[in-house]
This record gives sequence, C-alpha cells and structure tokens, in this order.
Amino acid sequence: MKRPKILHIAPEYSLFRILKKLDAEYVDGDIDPAYARNVVDITAIHYPDNYFDLIICSHVLGHVPDEAKAVKELYRVLSPGGEAIIMSVLALDSRVTLEDSKIVSPKDRLARYGERDLCRLHGLDFQERLEAGGFNVETIDYRTHFTAAENAKFRMGDGKRELIFSCIK
Repeated sequence: MKRPKILHIAPEYSLFRILKKLDAEYVDGDIDPAYARNVVDITAIHYPDNYFDLIICSHVLGHVPDEAKAVKELYRVLSPGGEAIIMSVLALDSRVTLEDSKIVSPKDRLARYGERDLCRLHGLDFQERLEAGGFNVETIDYRTHFTAAENAKFRMGDGKRELIFSCIK
C-alpha cells in the first residue's frame, strides 16, 4: 500500500503535531514561511497534477484575493477520488458571499466581514463556489455528530459561523 500524501494549508499547530507523525508524506504549507516548514502559494501550488490524496484547508479561502484560482489549484493537485477538507468563516444568514474588491483597509474589512484580513465573508453559496472548481461537495454540520454536552465541553460553537465541506475529486 502506498503512503498517502497530505497537503495541509496554513497548518494549525495542534493538527500539525498529529499529522507529521503519520506514516504519510505530509506537507505543511503557508505563503508565509513563519507559519509552516514549506512555502506554498495556494494559487500556484508547486506540485504536479493529482499528487495529494488528502488536502486540509481551514480558514484560508476567505483571505485569498483570487479564491477561484486557489480552488482550481486545490482541485488540480488532488488525486482522483481524493478528498479536500475545506472550512471557512461563514455568514449562514446570507444566501451569497459578501465580497467587495473596493474594501481593502483592515478597518473596513473588520466592519464588513468581521476580521481585518478577510477579502470576503462566505455565504450559503460557498458549496457552489467549491463545486465551480470541479469538486463534488458534501456539507457537514459537525456539531450534529456530538451530544450537547460534548459540544459544550469542546466549545464547538453555535453553528452560525462554520461548517465542514468535504470536497471529492
């Protein structure tokens, strides 16, 4: 059996510590070398087509100016049948993604999107945006897989800002 290849964009340290121990080719990447061992530009990933079996991309796409290009790159480097786990901050009360290229100052972005460095705040159309890049997407409300006590213990939130998107090539 071949060793799986995992790409972890903007790696969270707690998950990085676990994944780097797996019997897998694990690539942690970020555009800023201060945050990962490998410099990876999500809009120009320097790996060949169909290379990775699993991609984890948590809370990145809202920060990328050219989101469509990033999604196409994730699709390109994912192997057929592979899975990309993608998460983003969401405005679940908005049918469409809130996005205005004229909003560039950190103060205005904070006021509009809730974070100083977001380029957009994804709405309920986020799944469609991922599907436009070629993926077959399943939306997962992870909180429904746990009891109320577990949700409280692990502070999983109220489901108003985040879902998990399982994206298959």
